Amino acid sequence: MYARWAAEADSRIALTGVQLRGRETRYREAPLQRMEEIVGEIAPAIVARADAPYALFGHSMGALIAFEVARELRRHGAACPRALLLSAFRTPGEPSRTKHVLDLSDEEFIAYVSERYGTLPPAILADKELLAHYLPAMRADLAVLSTHHSLAEAPLESPFVLYNGLADPLITRDQLQGWGELTTGGCRERWFPGGHFYVREQRSDVLAAIAADILLTIAVYHRLSHTHKLIELPSAVQHLSKRTHLVHKGIVTICYSEL
Repeated sequence: MYARWAAEADSRIALTGVQLRGRETRYREAPLQRMEEIVGEIAPAIVARADAPYALFGHSMGALIAFEVARELRRHGAACPRALLLSAFRTPGEPSRTKHVLDLSDEEFIAYVSERYGTLPPAILADKELLAHYLPAMRADLAVLSTHHSLAEAPLESPFVLYNGLADPLITRDQLQGWGELTTGGCRERWFPGGHFYVREQRSDVLAAIAADILLTIAVYHRLSHTHKLIELPSAVQHLSKRTHLVHKGIVTICYSEL
C-alpha cells in the first residue's frame, strides 16, 4: 500500500517504511503475533535513525503499533515523535472483537477478512501459493489485536491527528473519543471520502495532509521551545503563516511568522 508513497510525498519530508516480519522481502520470516515483540523490534530501529524531528503514521493496526512504539520510546527516555498520525483505528483499550477468528479454517478466515475489511485482490484468491504466502501474516495481525492489552500510563505529549474514512464501517466517531485522553498535546480529526482503505483511494490528499501536519507540528514545537508558551497544536496552527522552508540533508527547517 505504501510502495508509491516515497516517490509522491512532499519533498520537504523523508518517508521511511516499517516492514514487519512475514511481509514483502521478509516473507521467509515467521510473522510476530504479540504487540510486545513488534514494538521491541521497531523502537530500537527508530532510536538508531532519529537524528532529526520525526512523526509516526500508522493505518489500522499500524496506528496501534505507532502509539505503543511512542510509549516504549518514552519509557526508555528516547526522542519521541513530534506527532502521531493515527489512521482508521479505535481508541486502545476497547474490547477486541477478533478473538474468535483465530480458530477459523482458512476458508472461514478468508470469508471473514473479505466481509470485514473488503474482498482480497482476485489475483491472490486465484493463486493458492500466493494465498498461502499472505495468510500467515494476516492471521498474525489478528492475533496481535486479539491478545493486545493497553497498559494504563500517563498521556503522551505528542499531538495526535486522527485520520479516517467517512464510510469506514469499522470505525464510529464514538470509538475515537478516547484518543484525546491519551495525549496532552491536543487531538484533532481529519476525514476523507472512502472506506477503511481510503488511504489507497485518496492517496494524494492523504500525503498532502501528512506533510502539512508534520511540518506544522515541527514549526509549533520549534516556536514553543523558544518561547515556552503552552499552546495546543489545534489553536496554534490557526495562527501560523508560513514564509519559507529550507531542506538540508533530510532535516526540515521551517520559518514561520510570529505566533
